[in-house]
Amino acid sequence: MKALKTPDPETELTVAEAARILNVEATYVRLLRSQRKLRGRLAGRRWFLTRQSVLEYAEHLRNHRQSSGARAEMQQSQSQTQTTTPTANAVSPSEHVALHD
Repeated sequence: MKALKTPDPETELTVAEAARILNVEATYVRLLRSQRKLRGRLAGRRWFLTRQSVLEYAEHLRNHRQSSGARAEMQQSQSQTQTTTPTANAVSPSEHVALHD
């Protein structure tokens, strides 16, 4: 049986469609395909990616972005706490002047 030169609209996406879904550039989608992070088939010179693998990777990105966002918020909160909470050995500028007079 000869391979179809067009994607099966029910189960396959073009690289451009996958890029829109993932909100990335088409070159990145091709990189993901070469890294085998997306499944698909080659028809002539065009890749047709499985809809399922693209949607699974989209979920992976969404989870990664959410955990990265939560991690960044936590780090920002910690850095604010560190800058506003004086340490036990810290000397204020007025104490520093008084010590050296």
